[in-house]
Amino acid sequence: MSEDRGPLGVRWLLDDARYSGSTEVWVEAVASDACVLHTFVRVDRRGGSVSAWRRRRVRDRMVKTLWRFKDDVEGRVAHSGG
Repeated sequence: MSEDRGPLGVRWLLDDARYSGSTEVWVEAVASDACVLHTFVRVDRRGGSVSAWRRRRVRDRMVKTLWRFKDDVEGRVAHSGG
């Protein structure tokens, strides 16, 4: 499930038999031609804590996904002449 938060970005909710949590993404303009992409990820394991290895793995996947998103956006801007 996702929640469009307008200028505050988007929140995706995770709720299944093993995990619950949320991921939030929002963009902050820092100049007329630049912005910062912010992220927040929270995952809790139902019935116990999540191992440090699992947290690193989730974080690393999120970072790779966000870098791909950044590269895609920059590629689109470069091709549009922006």
